[in-house]
Formats: sequence, structure tokens, C-alpha cells
Amino acid sequence: MDSSSGCHRLDELERLCHEKTKELSELVGKEFQLAWPPPGKGELWNIRPWEIESFMRGYRKLSLFTLEPHIGRPTKNRPDGCPSVRYGGALMARRKNGQPYTHEFLRCFEGPKTYLYKPEDIIQMCAATELVEVYQQPSERMLLEGPLYADASLNIAASNPYAIDLVVFDGPREVGKPVMGGEMKVLRGAHDELVNAMNKCGGRLLSKKACGGDHNKCLWIRQNRTVKYLWVCSRGNDDLHQELFKVRRSIDGGFNLKEVKNQAERDRILSRQAWS
Repeated sequence: MDSSSGCHRLDELERLCHEKTKELSELVGKEFQLAWPPPGKGELWNIRPWEIESFMRGYRKLSLFTLEPHIGRPTKNRPDGCPSVRYGGALMARRKNGQPYTHEFLRCFEGPKTYLYKPEDIIQMCAATELVEVYQQPSERMLLEGPLYADASLNIAASNPYAIDLVVFDGPREVGKPVMGGEMKVLRGAHDELVNAMNKCGGRLLSKKACGGDHNKCLWIRQNRTVKYLWVCSRGNDDLHQELFKVRRSIDGGFNLKEVKNQAERDRILSRQAWS
């Protein structure tokens, strides 16, 4: 971020990380220091000003997610529990005990330092903000992290709560059916690789080795027969880079993706609330 605007936005993110590091210190009873800039390097960590602005609106203005200091399970190196700041809020899927399936906003080094964890999570929150702000999707119809359930017929040995990044339902998420899946990547190359792999697989290649690292996305679409669209987003220079695909089912249980290229049609679908 070379521009003064970019530096200002990065400062805003740094202040938030300091704020949450202080809250974590108070919870644990031990002082942590923020490692800034983040230790990650390369284009993956070249966070754009628009990302920070969108992330902040989702957090402060729309309250789509929370950032919660947390002490996790004990480990060999941290017998008193692993401290972190994690994402929370109503959009997060829940375990049977009520705790959220969530990602970490800040992680801790072995020593008393915190660091910003994953740029992809920021893109994920930007996408949720986009759906609510731009496309007027009700937040109660959305879920961050859609689960995949064990199914021997699809060679799914165990359930996975993190199968796909974002789900839109045809009604309140507690009772609605999933109609759109969303998958977020940081870099355009990973975005394109995902789309190509999903088109190649279509839910028909019943192993991760045959399909690739994002095979759970294919299986999630196959398992959820009510899903009509896949929305893929990644980092653009000035905004989200977006592609929307219609899911076309085939008689063998698989699917093909057909891109919705007309922007007006894409906007209409992303704004759609009446799905019956």
C-alpha cells in the first residue's frame, strides 16, 4: 500500500488488531504484544484499502461478525489453553454445544505475541458485507462456513464444518434451504484454479486426490441439491473480483457450472430473495 489512503486504512486495521490484543491480554491476565506488520510476505499479504474499508463496515456498521478474545484447548506448549481472537456472531455455524465453528482473526506465537492470521478470512467478511450492503440480502439468510455431512455414497467418511465459505438460504438459515454457495480466494490465480477444478470434477470424482484441495466444495454442491448458484470472489485492485455460476445438474448426480456473464442478470440473482 503505497498511497496515503492505503497507509491510512492499514493504520486502521493495525489499531483494531492492537485493540483486540489488549482485550486478549485482559482475558488471559498476561500482556501480549502485536507483531506488526504481519509476518506473512508476498502478494497474498498486499491487503488493499478497499478490503479494510469493507471489513470495517461489516464489523463496526453492520455487526455481521464479532472479534472475540478466547482461550482454546490446552496444548503441550500452552497447558493453560491456546489464546486467540476469533470471529463470532450470528452468521457463524454452531456446534451442538452452542460454540461457533470459526476462524481466528489473531493468533499467538509461542511467546507473548499476536499476529494477524489469514488474509482469506478478510475477503470472506468483505463478501458477506457486499451481499448485505450492495445486494440487500438479509443477514439472517446467510451463514459463514457451510457444513458437509458424512455420506458413504459420496465417499465422505466424516463431516466437515468448513466445506464452503458462505451460504445463502431461501429463508431464515435455521429453516431455509441453501440456494447459493460462496467461495472466497485471495489471489486471482487461486480463484481461477478453483473454478477450473470444480468444472472438471462436478462432484463426480469421489476423492480429493482425483479432484484437488477444494474437493469439499464440489461435494457440498452435490450433497445440497437445492443449490442453484455458486458465487466465487477474490481480491481485485479496487473491489471484489466476482464471478457467478449457474449450477446445472446432470442425471448422474454431478453438475456443471455455467457463468452468468451479463452483469444485470448477475446483480438480479445476487439480490434475489424470492426463490420458490
